[in-house]
Amino acid sequence: MERKQTVTEKSLEYWEKKANCARASVCGILTFNDKESLCDPFYKAMLPMGGGFGEGLVCGAVTGSLAALSLILAEKGLEDKEIAKKVKIWKKDFKDKFETFTCYELIDEFRDESGKIDLKMPGRREKCTEIVISGVTSTQQIINSIK
Repeated sequence: MERKQTVTEKSLEYWEKKANCARASVCGILTFNDKESLCDPFYKAMLPMGGGFGEGLVCGAVTGSLAALSLILAEKGLEDKEIAKKVKIWKKDFKDKFETFTCYELIDEFRDESGKIDLKMPGRREKCTEIVISGVTSTQQIINSIK
């Protein structure tokens, strides 16, 4: 019997195919949780979310992870107030690890002279990979905690 991939492995499959951070996060989580049929519309919808809306604002891994978390928890029957509590837990965990939700602040050391993120700068992709992994892992832990 073949071993089921982890949520991280699923997300990294999308990431390695050059999906942006939001797309890799949301589709990895949805696919891992047997909601692959929802991946296509979310994949399309998450294009502008990568790189903090392309402007270094809220990190796409945050946006993608929280979109998937909210959807899956709602489908498990949680009410909005309960989902909001779980989102608050997720945000605290992320902020404890990274201190911010802002793309530019998360990867500040990879800006060029003009202030834009240099996507080709050594180490930038690895840092974003770390952020994606952290986001999807936290998301899955919360999902797993729901009976």
